[in-house]
Formats: sequence, structure tokens, C-alpha cells
Amino acid sequence: MMERAFVYGDLLFETIKVKNGEICFASKHFNRLIQSANVLKFETTSLTLEVFVQEIIKKLSGKKNARVRFVLYRNSKGFYTPTSNDCKWNIEIFELPEEDKICKRLGIFSEYKKSCNKLSNIKSGNALIYVLAGMYAKQNQFDDCLILNEHGRIAEAISSTIFIVKGGTLYTPPLLEGCVDGVMKHVVIEKAKELGINTEEIPLTQNQILDADEVFLTNAIKGIVPVYSLQAKIFTTTFISKLKSILEL
Repeated sequence: MMERAFVYGDLLFETIKVKNGEICFASKHFNRLIQSANVLKFETTSLTLEVFVQEIIKKLSGKKNARVRFVLYRNSKGFYTPTSNDCKWNIEIFELPEEDKICKRLGIFSEYKKSCNKLSNIKSGNALIYVLAGMYAKQNQFDDCLILNEHGRIAEAISSTIFIVKGGTLYTPPLLEGCVDGVMKHVVIEKAKELGINTEEIPLTQNQILDADEVFLTNAIKGIVPVYSLQAKIFTTTFISKLKSILEL
């Protein structure tokens, strides 16, 4: 029944980092997966956190460092309307690349925009905007691109949450702005608050990004990625370097 996921994008996925044999933030990934499955009305009673972890460990086959893609899909016949909401999953294992964790040139993709609703908050198979944004970034020699929402404000980057630093406060768009409900976003916010660093979720405009002291991106694989430039603006990375060191991300 995987054809349904291929034809309709009727699937969810989690991209998970395994480092030194540890499945990083396993419970956060699992909780997001189940919350997203509820939005799509998947039947997930057979998938528990214990099963989720055990299935990943089994697929790793002793591998200590990896990038894991956990795909949950509706296992049903039918065309647009499924005949059931039963689910199955598939797990893929990739090498964990050693990448340069800095975004030297950040662009803005504006040809298509994200809607501001719950479907925009989940990691589903409907990812064409990210594919096109990735192609745009490659064509223009950007390391990443910001994606706009239907209001023309900043939603996120291609595979990352965006944060800006202004006056020592962290700002990032709320879910109502159409961004994916990022696991690393929650980790950064939680740890920053524990350290007494003020963090606010507010709508962000392009002008606010350009007016920021510093800008960084976050995702589950790379952690915190400083942004060096956007258009003609050059950002500092002093606060971000300290934050990365303190949070160990």
C-alpha cells in the first residue's frame, strides 16, 4: 500500500539523529509524529514510544552514528478517500555527514508561499515547496532559503526553524505563521529558558530579519547553524557561538 503514500503524499516522516548510539530526542520525535498522525487521522494504537525506539535500533544494526528517516504512512486502498486509516512504517538509515555548520549565504524564496494552518505544521509527504526552494537555492548559490507564509512573513527555512537574536532576546515564528513544529526549536527554547535567556515566539518580517543582530537556523541533524549573510546584511555570530557552547548543540 506504499503506493498511496507515493501518489497522494499520504505520509508523515521524522528525521532523527543518532549520535554515539543514542537516538537524540526520541520522545520529542515520537510525540510530534503521533500528534501529526492525529491531524491526518492515522490509526496509531500499535505504535508506542517503546516500539518506535526498538524499530529504529533494530534497523540501525549496531550502527552508532546515523541519520534516520522514520516514515509513517496510511496503509489503505482507495483513491482520495481511504478505505481505512491503518498505518505502517518504513525506516531508512543514512550516513551522518560531517557538514560545515554555517550558512554563509541565506536567500529568500518567494515564488510560492505556505498556508497558515495545521497541515503546514507537520512533516508530511507534501513537500514540493521545499523541493522548489532547494532548487532555487542551488541555482542562486545560497546555502539555504527562507520560505514565506501567505501573509508574506517569514515561516522557516527549507529544512530548519529560524531564530533571530536582537538585544540578547531570541525570536522565532509561532506555529500560527505556518512553520513546521520543529523538534530542535522546542529544545532550544526549553534550554534557553532554563538559562534565563528571554525567548519569544512572534511573527517575523523580512525587515526584522535584516535588522537582527544575529540569525541562526535549527534542525534535528545540524543543531544550531549560524547565518553569516542575507542580501547585503552581514550578521555577527558572537551570541550564537556562546549559545551553541552552552546548549551543546
